[in-house]
Amino acid sequence: MNNKTILEFLADCDLTYCKVGNVYYAEKAFVVRSVINWCSEKRQAGLLEDGQAAACIETVKRFIQNELDIYWKDDTIVISEKKNDDQAKKIR
Repeated sequence: MNNKTILEFLADCDLTYCKVGNVYYAEKAFVVRSVINWCSEKRQAGLLEDGQAAACIETVKRFIQNELDIYWKDDTIVISEKKNDDQAKKIR
């Protein structure tokens, strides 16, 4: 995906996205772009199938919607479910 496509994706999915003049604001843009670029590279290399690439995009959407945490660790994407406040209170 090119930058324009990623910005369009963020505009559709990310409530923090906005453009002021020629500056774009999106809280999770760096992680989103890095994960989408990784998936795109793997797809082009034939290492991801269509369904896996689609799952990657859905995972990014859930990250933007604060349902998941995504971070990089040793060139690996780590994904974890976020706990809502009720779940967090039960754990304490």
